[in-house]
Amino acid sequence: NLIRFGHHPNFGYKSIRPDAATATTLMFTRPIISAVGEDVTTALQVRRLDDPEQALSNALTITFSPIIDFFAQDLGHTRGITFDAEGNAYVCDVDAPAVYKITQDGDQSVYAEVGGRGGMVFGSDGSLYIAAKHESTIWRVLPGGGDFEVFIDDIDGPLSLDFDTNGNLYIGCADNPDNPVWRITPGGERTTLDVEGGDNAWFISIAIFGDHLYWFDRNIGIKRAAITADGIGATEVMWDEVDDGIGEGYFATGLTFDSQGRVYLGGGPGHFTLDRIDSDGTLEKLLTLPTDNFKFSAFWGQNLYITTQLNGTVLKAFVGAEGAP
Repeated sequence: NLIRFGHHPNFGYKSIRPDAATATTLMFTRPIISAVGEDVTTALQVRRLDDPEQALSNALTITFSPIIDFFAQDLGHTRGITFDAEGNAYVCDVDAPAVYKITQDGDQSVYAEVGGRGGMVFGSDGSLYIAAKHESTIWRVLPGGGDFEVFIDDIDGPLSLDFDTNGNLYIGCADNPDNPVWRITPGGERTTLDVEGGDNAWFISIAIFGDHLYWFDRNIGIKRAAITADGIGATEVMWDEVDDGIGEGYFATGLTFDSQGRVYLGGGPGHFTLDRIDSDGTLEKLLTLPTDNFKFSAFWGQNLYITTQLNGTVLKAFVGAEGAP
């Protein structure tokens, strides 16, 4: 059997195979059919490939909910985003400056009156860490919000942040090619890691999954190295952008993992796609986004939430995979 959707002005025709079938039912995974923030109603027909005439069935009407929707709008300059265990989003608006707490129902409140042009991450103690690259500062918002303090203010260009399971904080820096990645232990000991970010490394996107540190090298693609007691192990290439024919100007932003170890990223200005890279290095152009200003992202459930810098919005994209714990 072959299931066909359309013809529709947004996508023409889409044809897919069912995942399972009985004499009277077909089960399928919905194709990527979406208009941003809008339901899409189209026709569904089935073609029997064992029919010599390959006649189409009668048409059924089917409505798809949006794959991409707006989670928050009318903000100023959205950068870092992260979630708590209840599914509340925390979004940094640099213009305010403020970190907004946004429930899944869309209710907004000010969590802290501080911000920065970088990522955010919660520590195991419940404190929220915010990278402010222009001020060479990482702010720490105390548990429960409101009060905040300077965590560090003497590392140039902190941009992306993540913790490993031992509580070490990793910092990917902007405009700091000599020392692009730092590690700070819970006791405050600092080390720089042997990481290369490529030519004109005006930022380094980093993320941790399992026991590996991942980062983006503009000359090559995504690299990774095992986390060790005193730093990182040997570097290997997870994804080679040259082999995939990616043109100059792609620089990964918003590295995020699902529970299967697949990387989600955007390609910076001029690249309107949300891309996914399997653990074997296979690249998939997952979704077309309504912006080329992909900055930071975070999972909640099977949705990836994306900040868009000057667009002042947070997008919610259904990707059909569970986010990492």
